[in-house]
Amino acid sequence: MSIFQKNDKKVQKSIRIVIVTVCVSLLCILIIGISGIFKLKELKVTGCDYYTEDEITELFEKSVFDKNTTIFYLKYKFFKSVSIPFVDGYEIDFVNRNKIHINIYEKVMISCIKYMGEYLYLDKDGTIVEASQEKIEGVPLVTGVRFKEMNLHQQLKVEDDSIFDTILAISLLIQRYELDIDKIFFNYKYEVTLYSGDIKILLGKQKYYDTQIADLTNILPLAKKKSLRGVLDMEKYTGDQNKIIFREE
Repeated sequence: MSIFQKNDKKVQKSIRIVIVTVCVSLLCILIIGISGIFKLKELKVTGCDYYTEDEITELFEKSVFDKNTTIFYLKYKFFKSVSIPFVDGYEIDFVNRNKIHINIYEKVMISCIKYMGEYLYLDKDGTIVEASQEKIEGVPLVTGVRFKEMNLHQQLKVEDDSIFDTILAISLLIQRYELDIDKIFFNYKYEVTLYSGDIKILLGKQKYYDTQIADLTNILPLAKKKSLRGVLDMEKYTGDQNKIIFREE
């Protein structure tokens, strides 16, 4: 018998061992899957603001096999990914034989614009990170500005670059102070008006909006607590609350 024949037999034997090992492993996984030892009893979801835990759970638990902890973990960890709007990604951790933890990483969206029936969502750099027919609560809508170019995953292009910077600055301030603002409106003079429920907030055209928006954290909740409806004029506001003008409508 030649050396080549001996080597061929060794290779064939090694291949058979690998095949048997894989088959045994798959059989073990199948047995585990059928048994109730690894029944998925708790699917813990964290990191969600745009979705509820139940909504995320429904996206993952699609079949009876997804009720098994081992199969669920292997399936979504190595073989299948779930595409979720407004989500950058997720991590799946095997906690114990009856519990899986999914940590969601949502896209950070500071404002949005509406175009052709869709909402285009912007991140802190002004890049359009998502397009959807759904309006996400808590993300203010920017109106009154003319746009030159709008492409997904690219920075929004406006006719006036200074207004682009203003949009981002105001949006970031609203997010930082967690203000309940529905809409950011620019008129033809690029004067800014914010809308929050039944309250219209006049900010005017400023170089910086930090003081006005920072102080809204105290003023706006108080106005809503009193169920006020009307115009909050802060165009000439410099930090002195005695100079705030409110006109009921």
